[in-house]
Amino acid sequence: MRAYFQMFAGYNAWANHRLHAACALLDEADYKAQREITARRVIAVAHMFNHQTHHRGQVHGLLSQAGIDPPSLDLPVFQKASGLGFIDREC
Repeated sequence: MRAYFQMFAGYNAWANHRLHAACALLDEADYKAQREITARRVIAVAHMFNHQTHHRGQVHGLLSQAGIDPPSLDLPVFQKASGLGFIDREC
């Protein structure tokens, strides 16, 4: 298992280096530019799902680091517990 983590750490360092190199090529206009991106619907939906999962993980990690016991961030569980957007009925 240790070899797996070492391999992952090496990949992460490589990816970070590539990201920093790509960002170094950008200027202020690149950050302000708005571009239209076209993708198949299935790809766009998969991306949105993965992205929101990423942000839920970030929130969970930050709350944990702050010493706060994070609530379940699974949407149906959160909706039922909070009463926000939850419909309690049989489907």
